[in-house]
Formats: sequence, C-alpha cells, structure tokens
Amino acid sequence: MAFKIKKVLFLFACVFFAFFFTACHQTIDNPNILEIKRTFYATDLRGKTPTRYKLNAECLTQGRHCILYVEEGENITIEQGTAIVYQFDELIYPRITAAFGEPVLQSDEKRITLLLLDIQDTYKGSGGYVAGYFYPNDILHSSDSNMLPMLYIDTNPGFKNPDNSYTTTAHELQHLISYSMRMSKGFPQFETWIDEGLSTGAEYLYKQQQQYNRIQYFSGYESSVWEGNNFYIWGNRNDALAEYSSTYMFFQWLGIQSSNSYDIYKDVIQSEHGNFMAVTEAAQHRIKGITSYEDSSQEVWKKLLGYWYSANAVCESNEYLGYKNNINISQIYSPTTQKVSLAPGEGVFSAPSFLTMETTGLSHAVISRVNQEAYFDINEDEYKALESEGLVYAILTYNANADSGSGEIDFEIPDYLPRSNIPNFVGNNQAAAMQNIKPQTYPVDVKTLLPNNKW
Repeated sequence: MAFKIKKVLFLFACVFFAFFFTACHQTIDNPNILEIKRTFYATDLRGKTPTRYKLNAECLTQGRHCILYVEEGENITIEQGTAIVYQFDELIYPRITAAFGEPVLQSDEKRITLLLLDIQDTYKGSGGYVAGYFYPNDILHSSDSNMLPMLYIDTNPGFKNPDNSYTTTAHELQHLISYSMRMSKGFPQFETWIDEGLSTGAEYLYKQQQQYNRIQYFSGYESSVWEGNNFYIWGNRNDALAEYSSTYMFFQWLGIQSSNSYDIYKDVIQSEHGNFMAVTEAAQHRIKGITSYEDSSQEVWKKLLGYWYSANAVCESNEYLGYKNNINISQIYSPTTQKVSLAPGEGVFSAPSFLTMETTGLSHAVISRVNQEAYFDINEDEYKALESEGLVYAILTYNANADSGSGEIDFEIPDYLPRSNIPNFVGNNQAAAMQNIKPQTYPVDVKTLLPNNKW
C-alpha cells in the first residue's frame, strides 16, 4: 500500500510540474493567445534619444504567472528557462504582489511576458549596464507597443549571473505594478526616487535578505554620498550607484521603523501623491514616534530626512536612530572639499563646530555616539553644554527643503572628520586617500541613461 501511495504522489507531482512549467507549444488555457515565434519591439538606448526597433524571439517555456521568450541568437537553455520561470512563479511574483499589489492589466493575457535579450545599451565590457527595464507603452495601445504586460531582461552581461537577473526581474516587476496601478486610478506617476526606492525594496523582499552591494557602496568612503549626493534629485551628480544605494537605505529605514514593517511600501504605492507627500503621509500613520498628525508635510519630511541621515551616524540598535541591527554603518565621512552645494534632500557630516550650524537655509543636528542621540536645531548654549560633556561626535548639515525645484545652498565645511582607517591618509587631503573600489560591472536602471530621466 505504501508503494502505491508513493507512486500516485510521484505521478501527481509530474503532472503538476508538467502543467505549470510547460513548453510553449503546450497550451495552458487559451491556445489562440500564445505564439511560439513572434516579433517584439525593444528599445535601443545607445543614442541620446531612445528608439524602438524590432527583434525576433521564440517562446522557450511558460508558467502560471509568466511566459518566457528569448531573442533569436541568445544561448539560453531550456534548463535555464525553467529555472527562471520557477523563480518568477514561486518566489518573485507572489512576494512582490503581496508587498505592492497585483498589476492592473487591460490585456487578455494576464501573465507577464519575460523577454530575454541583449539590451542595446552603452556597455563595453565594464562599467554600468542596463540589467532590465519595463516599458510603460507596452500596456498601452500605441504604435511602438507590444500590447502585453512585459519585462525586458538583459543577457549580456546580465544573465552571466542568473541570481542578479532574478533580482532585476523583481525590481522591474515593481515598476510595472506601480505604473499600471497608478494609471488605473488616475494618480500621477512617482518621482524617480520613490519609484526606485520601492523597486530596491522589492529586491530585498524577493531575496528576503539585505542587498549588501547597495550597503557596501553607500558606506564606502569613495561614494559621492559623503559629498552630499543622494536620491532626492535623481541624476544631478553623475553617480547612479550613490542614488540607488541611498534610496535603498532610506526605504530600508522606512520599513524597519514602520509599525507595519515593509507594508508601508503598500501605503506609499497607494497614495494619490506622486511626490514626497506619498512618503510623509505613510510615515505619519506608521512612524508615530517621529511624526505627528499636527505636522505639515514639510515638517514631516524634515524629520524623516534628519532622522535617517542621523541613523547612519548613530546606528542605535533599538530606536529610530539606526536600523535595529539589520544594517550597521561603521564610520561616516566628510566631503573631500571644503565647500559643497547642497540640493534639496542632500546632506553632509563634518567635525564638531557650532559655526557649522549657522548656515542660513540649512538644517542641522548634533550627532552623539556616546549616548546614541541626535540633537536637532539646538542653540549655542545647548551646543556648548553637550561639547563640555564630550558628547559631540559630528555635525549633520542638510537641505530639508522638499521643493525639488528650489536651488542649491552653498555650505563651508569648517573641519573634516578624521579618516584614520583609510590607508595612506595624510592630513586633510582626503581626495588623495580615495581609492576607487567601484564594481567593474554594475546594473543601472534605464532611466539613468536618459536625459532628465524621461522614459
């Protein structure tokens, strides 16, 4: 009897996988929808303006939530294709839709088409490459639309590391969900930093572990993060890795501090606002130890930005000035130049000096690692009292203006934080001590290559 039961279970498993992971000539629900070979539109990103072109692709396999096509000439095996479909059906799609909601699709085909192709970008063997993208017109009826919910995933060099390709797919699926959901409700599309913050959050939710490449670049002394660059004004400093890493860190901090954990992402994505107010409204509901309902959106933004910056310096384990032991930043750094211009959202750290806190139009906090605190907008007497007790570790100076169209504010740094842990560091010549440890190859989103991030 036991042998018969095992045999029946084995046959059931075979039927299950044959049904849900089938070759493309084997239909699942509607044999009239699926084409084994077809022509797709794709995007050439090598010029100043992206252009659409046509390519031929063949369906390799399919699953419950996706159909996998491969560009002609790309060497992807059926085993690799089956692995992709398994990852998408069993991990990526359920985890990302649980966090952000289902895509709102008008097409008859509700499954997501995954097109593996050699994305035409500027990659020449090193540097940044477009690992994948979502093209909004594909779910609309336009002349260059494939009229399918679909994602484009790079094969060269992207698929040389399949694990990176899976993470990219989760990232791009969030873009598709966000765009389709907000379009269906008539909401404005998100500013880039929010959309990319949610998508880097999707990377974490799919992998269910921290993305250490993001953390490493953010915390590395060669990162332009320490020069003031961050996510808020996307593309203004020519360092895409700093923007991705900082928006990842900010959205990790939001999820870690929220009363509903990473469900705060769903609060953000469902907001009627496309700017910072989508984040501040969610925070007013979910991070009440910092904000209150009486605060204006600008006041909430100032608090969120200040606490997040300070969290990277204090790294307190339990409360708002840290990541609750999920992430640890061992050291913060000053800019390498004495004068910086801070755009909205940008901030820097410097050595203790009350003069630092007198710059008009900027916000400040005194960072104390001794008692794991940040003291915001204090006066000179309060500063001297902290200094006399040896509690001042660094000064945070940041531009809390939420108006992304407002100008930069110049800031003179009176003194640098020491960089004693950097090899060959001499005096305050920090630039001479910088070492370029940027990855030889690294993925970037398609918006990074486009003028003014217009897709």
